[in-house]
Order: sequence, then C-alpha cells, then structure tokens
Amino acid sequence: MTSTATPAEDDTAAAFIPQAQELMFNGKPIAVQPLCVLQVIQISRSLKQVLPALDRIAPLLQQGELEGEDLGLLVQLLADYGEPLTEAVAIATGLPLQDVQGSRDMSGLIGLIAAIVRVNTDFFVQQAAPHLAGLRNAAAANGAGPTPSTPLSAPATA
Repeated sequence: MTSTATPAEDDTAAAFIPQAQELMFNGKPIAVQPLCVLQVIQISRSLKQVLPALDRIAPLLQQGELEGEDLGLLVQLLADYGEPLTEAVAIATGLPLQDVQGSRDMSGLIGLIAAIVRVNTDFFVQQAAPHLAGLRNAAAANGAGPTPSTPLSAPATA
C-alpha cells in the first residue's frame, strides 16, 4: 500500500513518532532509539526506586545544560539513585554497564538520560499512562485494591 500523504503531512506525522537521537558519550556517537518492550520491563525494574525523585530530575532533563544551582541536585540524585540511573542508561543504549558506570563523561551521561526520556516520552505519556489508569479504574470497579477496614466484632455494651 502506498502513502497518499503530502510531504508536509509526513513531517507532521513524524513529529509524533519517536525519533532516534545521536549524541556523544565517552567520545563516541551513541544512538538513542525508542525502547522495545523488554527494555521497558528491564528499565522499569531498575527505576522503580527512582520514581519518587522524577519531579526533581525533570528540571535537569528539560534544561539540557547544567547550571551552577543544578550541581547540588545532581550530586544528591546520583548519591541516591546513581546505580539504577546508570543501569537504565546501559539498558536503553546497549552500552556495557561497566562503560557507563566507569565513565568520566558526566555531561554525556546527563545528555543520554535526557535523550532517553525525550525519545520515549510518547511511550510513557501517551501509551503506558492511559493503560495504567484504565487498569487502576478497572481494579477499583471490580473491588480489587485497598478497601476500608471494618471492626472484627461489635463494640461491647455495658
């Protein structure tokens, strides 16, 4: 089947499809691709403990460059979540974990994390989030999940 879309329509559609990004890390070009299902599973396992800090990480990823006030935040995030963040980068890029963790390219590491988020925003925001919300709603409708506790016996009367 051939496409009947005009070049402008193709460009518009491409804006919504995750695009690979290439950047330098340890002096080598690294292509950051949209994640496959297995990578999402593996990264989710690694980043489960990082979820509470995502609101602190977001400003670093949006700016693209670190400024003076970001240094303290970066040090705190790496101290608290460095291993799972580097594991996620290794999984997403296919780089050996030792290469990521042994790197001195801190700017490149932050760039990789930001690129992984940017390239996969569509998956996390538009694909996964609505399905997770639907699962939560279905569980609540079926009576699954937390329920209020009730007393085991009636209160004593005197």
